[in-house]
Amino acid sequence: MDESVSSHSARPANRLNISSLTPSFEYLRPLDGLRACAILLVFIAHAGFGNYVPGAFGVTLFFFISGLLITRLLLAELIQTGDIGLKNFYVRRLLRLYPAMLAMIIVSSALAYYVGMPVTSGELFSALFYYVNYQGIYQLFWQPDGASPMRSHPLGILWSLSVEEHYYLMFPLLLSLLARNPRRLLCVLFVITFAVLLWRIYLIGTGSAGGRIASATDTRLDSILYGAALAVVLSLDSGRRFVEFCTQLPVFLLGVGLLLFSFVVRDAWFRETLRYSIQGIALIPIVSTLCFSDRLPRLRSLLESEIMVTIGLWSYSIYLFHSIAIKLAEIITHSAVETPAWLAIMIPTTLMLSTASYYGIERPMRALRRHFGSRR
Repeated sequence: MDESVSSHSARPANRLNISSLTPSFEYLRPLDGLRACAILLVFIAHAGFGNYVPGAFGVTLFFFISGLLITRLLLAELIQTGDIGLKNFYVRRLLRLYPAMLAMIIVSSALAYYVGMPVTSGELFSALFYYVNYQGIYQLFWQPDGASPMRSHPLGILWSLSVEEHYYLMFPLLLSLLARNPRRLLCVLFVITFAVLLWRIYLIGTGSAGGRIASATDTRLDSILYGAALAVVLSLDSGRRFVEFCTQLPVFLLGVGLLLFSFVVRDAWFRETLRYSIQGIALIPIVSTLCFSDRLPRLRSLLESEIMVTIGLWSYSIYLFHSIAIKLAEIITHSAVETPAWLAIMIPTTLMLSTASYYGIERPMRALRRHFGSRR
């Protein structure tokens, strides 16, 4: 499904994209541009610039986009067919994510074996069955003992995919039960997001966080549910008025200000508790403005540009394989420090592996996914 992009100069200022507001299978090109922003933040941070680039926010942005997009598609299916086909949904998710991930696991395992630190059965099963985030919390992936320059296990990157998979597993069931009463669904989402915030505060207050807050599903699920809540709001009769409110310049700037505030505050308690909630709230007017209005035509044009959309389309493969490129750079340069030689290996290796994954695995899977109801 392709979206024709008309000239922004012909659009009136701040006109809402009405056809995009209600749940539909319409392709939202700016979302791929936002995916590009998310993966670039993660990639640049992992390339040695984490002190200057908020790589962790890139993951939070990924989570928000997933919540918005998946909820939007499921609601569109409900509107068109009167039901949500859970079986086909799970098969589509499996075909979308598993083939490329399996290839990444095989390559990572071979690399770990080559450096003399083979993947354990616990590590392998956590990757195959989507609980890397909890495996990493309670049984840390191996760290170098001095013989290997590798800082951490390539499979550790799958922690965020585990969080998303837990959402994919649970949320469609909730949606199928409450989708016909969206206001009640919104109340449930609000209760869950607030409960997650209280849970983070409790863990920090009791000293039992243990490094789990950043990666555990029970402490990060709200980052996805903020995006889901936006999709539900857009399905309401009042959705248009809500977006009109969000896209007012003061509200948009408030969202940007909250986001910047979450970056500059370095207090440990804040970063482990309120940061994720504030970022989720801030993204609601920002994403609404960029995806559903023409308030900022130049910025929207940038998100819709071919280079940004292409990076967005490749984002899943980049996410999977850039950790392998990092490990290869460490092995070849015998250094965990990001030197020019390190970067000269890591960047092209990421590009090579990601394009091979996207064109060799992800795209061929599209035709098969269409057999199970995919509208892309």
